[in-house]
Amino acid sequence: MKIAIITLLSIIFASLLHFNFTINFYIFILISSRFRRQAKSVLVKKCWRSIQRCLHKMPTNIRMNRISPGKPPPNSSSNTPE
Repeated sequence: MKIAIITLLSIIFASLLHFNFTINFYIFILISSRFRRQAKSVLVKKCWRSIQRCLHKMPTNIRMNRISPGKPPPNSSSNTPE
């Protein structure tokens, strides 16, 4: 019974600490426009792009076989003077 009470108290304490940091974050994001821009930038640039890469990942054999058609290289024998 003593272990259960200690565990319950530690979970409540950890939740209060987490709530403290969370509420401060939300208050700051509501007040500061600069912080909102920075948070949006970080979320879009880092998190969203990595999620898109994971979702739209091509199979390895398709990624490795990227060949674009073009002009064939000039023949070296036609360039030499005779």
